[in-house]
Amino acid sequence: MNTVLADSVIRATKEIFKSAMRRSVSSTIPAEGALSGLSGGISVEITMIGGVTGAIIFKCSIEIAVKMASQILGTAVAANSDEMVDAIAELLNMIVGSAKTYYSKEADSFNFSIPTSIIGQDYKLHIKPNGDDTLAAIAFEYSDGSFGIEVFAR
Repeated sequence: MNTVLADSVIRATKEIFKSAMRRSVSSTIPAEGALSGLSGGISVEITMIGGVTGAIIFKCSIEIAVKMASQILGTAVAANSDEMVDAIAELLNMIVGSAKTYYSKEADSFNFSIPTSIIGQDYKLHIKPNGDDTLAAIAFEYSDGSFGIEVFAR
């Protein structure tokens, strides 16, 4: 597991939630493997290349995504709306950008893609690993519910 990257993601997530949503979040210690208990909803993926190659994936229920998007935008948003999807994608974009800053202080920097969003109830997001890849699952809690971030790195 790339603990520097996972720790950078945790630190960035806490910072972005505090600044963008005025909410505190708590996290679990990163665990090897995929998140459990989060099926369906919304997944947003940003891929990375450079000092580290892989992806960071944000996952939550539609209900939580609506609450987060409404908090970010300062107005009510509808479930599965473009506004909801865009706000959650931008949330992950801010988290990855901040994580890159923290990560670059301790390791070689990386570049990252624009977010790709998937919504629905019956889907699986697969990333093809090779022997050197690691997957860290980080569960987060805040006042309105829970969400998770997976950090896939090689």
